[in-house]
Amino acid sequence: MQEFLLSFAISFLIANSKKGLDLLTNEPQKFHEKPVPRIGGLSIFISTLYGFFVYKLLINPLNLALSVSFLSGFIEDITRKISEKTRLLILILAAFIAIFFANVLILNLNEVPILGELVKFLPVAVVFTTIAIVGLANAFNIIDGLNGLASGTALIILASIYFVASQNGDIEIKTLSEILFTAILGFFVWNFPLGKIFLGDGGAYFIGFYIACLDILLNQKHQQVSDWYALAVIIYPVFEVIFSIIRRKFILGLNPLKPDNFHLHSLLFQLLMKKLSKSWANPLATLTILITYTGYVYLVSIYWSDTPILLFLIAIFCAVYTIFYSALYKKVRD
Repeated sequence: MQEFLLSFAISFLIANSKKGLDLLTNEPQKFHEKPVPRIGGLSIFISTLYGFFVYKLLINPLNLALSVSFLSGFIEDITRKISEKTRLLILILAAFIAIFFANVLILNLNEVPILGELVKFLPVAVVFTTIAIVGLANAFNIIDGLNGLASGTALIILASIYFVASQNGDIEIKTLSEILFTAILGFFVWNFPLGKIFLGDGGAYFIGFYIACLDILLNQKHQQVSDWYALAVIIYPVFEVIFSIIRRKFILGLNPLKPDNFHLHSLLFQLLMKKLSKSWANPLATLTILITYTGYVYLVSIYWSDTPILLFLIAIFCAVYTIFYSALYKKVRD
């Protein structure tokens, strides 16, 4: 509760201060009629640090890794001078800190063919874990395009991780999940539905990095948790990245790393804009995605130990996403 109040207060100050208004979003996915501060991640970061202090977790390697991940994007938010390559290298450094000093390492994937054997070799495990952590950090940055979309998605995922950790009696992961959940919630009320403040790169990287670490720790600490739960619970941001790379590189012949306005949330927003104003289309697009994803994650949370069902749910999600995307693309392009 204290993290929520602190995040709420800091977000309010940023959203209503002249300094905050000087740090505006200039992303290609700009869906706002008025300038919006893009340093909202600062409120989540500070509130999380406070939560670590309360639970006597402030001085630890994981906290250092999380701080580096936040700074990799926050410096860009306030200077606009940090290249994508530099940010990527800093995120990789943060991942190495988490891997080598906080034991956030994927070494056991017995239910995953081929990969399960490969990650038993330390170099392969380090590379795969780094890709997983850095990839999810960037995935949250990609879906941070509408009011409440990235932060709302994070809340849904964290609620699931908290539940599964509770089912397995893991107080540490429960606590870590609760700290971030309440910190994001204080920001969320200003981010959705009116979009008074945005996460920025720092906030998106921090949330994605944090969730990746929790997801890995939960999976590696508890063998009764299906290896596929770790993927199933974060499938939306992960599949968004994979689908976008395939779409840009192999279908459109474009640079797969270059931002565009053809993400699922972008198309849904554009479709709703044909009948509604920006102020309505933006939060309605977010709400549509979040409600759908909540239903999916609810099922994933119930069947956290059942590999066949989780594989079925992942397949259904990817199929529905692809079909829905294709239908949206046709309607928007018509």
